[in-house]
Amino acid sequence: MRASRVVAWLSSAKLAAWLIGTYILMNVISFIVPQRSYLGTSFGRFVEDYPVWSRVAVALGLDHIFAGWPMAVVTSLLALNVTVCTVRRILDRRLPRRPSAPRSARSAALSGEWRCVGAYLDEAQSLLIAKRRHI
Repeated sequence: MRASRVVAWLSSAKLAAWLIGTYILMNVISFIVPQRSYLGTSFGRFVEDYPVWSRVAVALGLDHIFAGWPMAVVTSLLALNVTVCTVRRILDRRLPRRPSAPRSARSAALSGEWRCVGAYLDEAQSLLIAKRRHI
């Protein structure tokens, strides 16, 4: 039971939407805050020009978003989400479906007026099938 909850959570569209939104937000932050790995020695200039913001960015780890663990977690979860969704969809297509009851059996469960409607639909269906074979 517990494993099915985890699989259902990992294959949900809501999780994918949240992960994509988080990924976009992290990319926007990395665009606004200079990244230490890309600037190299020029990052020192950012620290000199904006000492308060640079301390906040370094304290929160915003100066190395692409190399940090949050980006790795979001990317891994997104890849796992897509994989689980794909596997579940493939397995759903390969599993045999339970055959539905014929219309006459379903109409037997109906009562009164609906039984007449069911019989009329059965007759109309058989006429259409006969007409298709006639053509």
